[in-house]
Amino acid sequence: MSEDWISVTEAVTRATLDGIPDAETALHDATERGKVETRIVEDEAPAIPDALAEAIYGDLWDVLRPPPSRQVWVKRSSLSAWIADLKDNMPLVSKPERRGRKAKLPWEDYYEAFAALCDVNGFPDDKNVDGWSKQADVERWINEQAQKEKKTVSESRAREHASTFMKRYEADN
Repeated sequence: MSEDWISVTEAVTRATLDGIPDAETALHDATERGKVETRIVEDEAPAIPDALAEAIYGDLWDVLRPPPSRQVWVKRSSLSAWIADLKDNMPLVSKPERRGRKAKLPWEDYYEAFAALCDVNGFPDDKNVDGWSKQADVERWINEQAQKEKKTVSESRAREHASTFMKRYEADN
């Protein structure tokens, strides 16, 4: 075949790599609707001289003769045009931003409240007053916020978010 024709396997692979979902079925449908040009080529059966085959198989040769193989080829240019058309008309599907269960508490709101508190009272460090000088104070504050919403926070989760809040605030300011 010429360079403009590729095997069905290669065509499916190209469509898959270009992000076409269920490329094999989509390509089959496209060929049925005439969107992608195909050609069937029949190759001759393996070359066994008829005289030798008849000597070995006798009258059964006509029955035992292997059928010619069929190969389906896809025109590269029509495949490329079909893929481009599909990609242009493919709906944009956004991936979910987050997987897993939903957060029990509004952590981003808590951070904004923490940042506002730091702007007023200062960052919780050794230079600040007792009750707002350590990460443990931020953990306690997180627990108080959760209790206001009648929720609980595990010690490890409060510690994790307190550390994140403090690092983020320092990076932002």
